[in-house]
Amino acid sequence: NWRNVRDIEFVALHYWVESRVPFKSIDGATREARLQWKPRMRLTDDHTDKGAPYYVENVGEALEKPGEWYLDRPSGRLTYLPRGGETIKTADIVAPRLPQLAILRGDAARGKPIEHVQFEGLTFSHSEWVPGQEALTAAPQAACHIPGALSFRHARQCGVRQCAIEHVGSYGVDLMEGCTDVQLTGNRIADLAGGGVKIWHTLPPKTSSRAEIAGTTAPRLSCRRIRVTDNEIADGSHRWRQAVGVLIGKCSGNQVLHNHIHDFDYTGISVGWTWGYAEGNAYGNIVEHNHIHRIGRGVLSDMGAIYLLSVSPGTRVRYNLIHDVESRGYGGWGIYTDEGSSFILIENNVVYRTKSAGFHQHYGRENLVRNNIFAFGREAQFTRSRLESHSSFTLTGNIFYFDVGDKVATGDWTGLRAVVDRNLYFNTRGKPLEFAGGTLRRWQRRGMDRHSLVADPRFVAPRRGDFRLKRGSPAAKIGFVPIDVSDVGPRKNGEA
Repeated sequence: NWRNVRDIEFVALHYWVESRVPFKSIDGATREARLQWKPRMRLTDDHTDKGAPYYVENVGEALEKPGEWYLDRPSGRLTYLPRGGETIKTADIVAPRLPQLAILRGDAARGKPIEHVQFEGLTFSHSEWVPGQEALTAAPQAACHIPGALSFRHARQCGVRQCAIEHVGSYGVDLMEGCTDVQLTGNRIADLAGGGVKIWHTLPPKTSSRAEIAGTTAPRLSCRRIRVTDNEIADGSHRWRQAVGVLIGKCSGNQVLHNHIHDFDYTGISVGWTWGYAEGNAYGNIVEHNHIHRIGRGVLSDMGAIYLLSVSPGTRVRYNLIHDVESRGYGGWGIYTDEGSSFILIENNVVYRTKSAGFHQHYGRENLVRNNIFAFGREAQFTRSRLESHSSFTLTGNIFYFDVGDKVATGDWTGLRAVVDRNLYFNTRGKPLEFAGGTLRRWQRRGMDRHSLVADPRFVAPRRGDFRLKRGSPAAKIGFVPIDVSDVGPRKNGEA
């Protein structure tokens, strides 16, 4: 007996996306519901035949908790259940109308950018973006189709400093159409229906959305040298569950430094947008000194705190503090090099409390993973999903420390095609370690970890997140250099 059925949304949580589709009809007698269009992904629980978990949203008859509200659009009547102490006479009610709050657009066709515009100390708040035809098959990965409340198009040498961007119905900020040398520094970007910052490429006209999502198209105007530094980017994914903290597409030379990124349902930082080994146009991106935590929150699968995608020479991921990564189903990883991620440097990161593993590579080429701490991975410590004919990665000089299960290396290790050596492993339970389904000795006979150690690294207080090394730690024997994470996150005086 729900009224306004076509305003009620069916929301499925599956794979790495949500599918959000309004109902066409609901028949209580036959227990049959019809949707207005077909979702992009099949409605199963990831790669199984089990139905996907789902919920329905915008049901007036379901109001029951203080703070909930419902707008009956045909009648225009708004119903709100007040919290304790709230009255209609004193309530401050905001009904946002604008889909975006500020748009700065240069003329890319004529080569005339917007230049030298600076926002400082301002608040941008309360927007409501409503999807159009681009969302008729459900939102794609990372909700990449959603704009920003504050939007830059073909802008050069502009900036946003010490501003608040909050309570918005989209991404906080987006940059497109060839933006260069734009700085986002010292801002608070929070309470987001979508994600925080989107740095994106512009595709040629008439490009199909399917080709874009597949990453097979070349950008026409790509953003370069965007600096995202010393910001708090938090409390997102309220409506678009797969939106991320910072999303970088086919764009090069960007820097994501000293940010505090937390509380998103999918991924913290996502870099690159080409599946496989085709030209990725995402070179030399730098992700360093970020504090990233409470990522995934058990909502979506196939995700990581830092997600990389594309052949990306010059890209480096260093000195990041990552913890508490929780997927709903499979794939809650700390650092995740997905399809075709190649030539990336991953070093001096501290990653702990991840559902699946601290590091996972689906497939890629010659990534260098060295001098990291990966602790408290529940399902494994590192994973490679696909064996290829070339070397996947070099994994050396790392510390792996865990207390659940016995598995260290999982995935496809039927062949080697990787360099794994000079690592330190320690299972606090004292159980024998398992490498690709076998013992450490068998693993070493195959040529892996011949110079590695099994020993307690002597962390100061690992369960409290303190991974400093005590005097006499055996980590020195593998050449491990202590990692200083005291300056991760926003700096007190902003950019140094």
